[in-house]
Amino acid sequence: MIIPMQFHSLESLDPKTVQIQLIPPKNVTWQAGQKASFAIPKKELGPASSQPMIAASTPDEFFFEFSLPVRNTPFSNALFLLEEKEQVYLKLEDDVYQLPESGTWIITADSIDVARAYAKKYQATANEIMIILYQTGKTYFSEITRVCGQNPQFIIRVANRLDELRFHLQEVKHPLSVAATQADLTWLMKWLIETGVESTFIQQVTID
Repeated sequence: MIIPMQFHSLESLDPKTVQIQLIPPKNVTWQAGQKASFAIPKKELGPASSQPMIAASTPDEFFFEFSLPVRNTPFSNALFLLEEKEQVYLKLEDDVYQLPESGTWIITADSIDVARAYAKKYQATANEIMIILYQTGKTYFSEITRVCGQNPQFIIRVANRLDELRFHLQEVKHPLSVAATQADLTWLMKWLIETGVESTFIQQVTID
């Protein structure tokens, strides 16, 4: 389903990533963590007029929110030229990435929108969720902290190196969910098993 929306705002999360907000029509709904494509209707972009992304907001929020990587491409250039209320398009896919309402999430930079979506979704009902941000940088820590607010049920940790990740795994609470691209999941799962984590306790969320 292709849905017209109004562009609202763009904010840099870091030098390589922007956070985007769209105003959806009143009758449109979606799910937190739902896979979608964002399109800018510019003829000069041709087949490169859209990019995949993940819904980082919940349907009860005013904005449809997500993030995109910034590259030296015509699409990124067009993105920064968008004006408020300009019409853009969204195509919602059937796939919805899922994270459990308790336990531990290991989140990589590519999966940050999944963490944002489910931190918002579980804000009122979370049952002690630990979020380990692996190699995501200070900006994402600030963003996830903002999303989680002062809810004591959310525990946020940062691991920039594998030794730091190993240290945080000492206090891990099951179930353990690892959200990453397939390439990162392959080596990360191997490392976790070598570290002594039982593979049967790990839920893999593949972001592609």
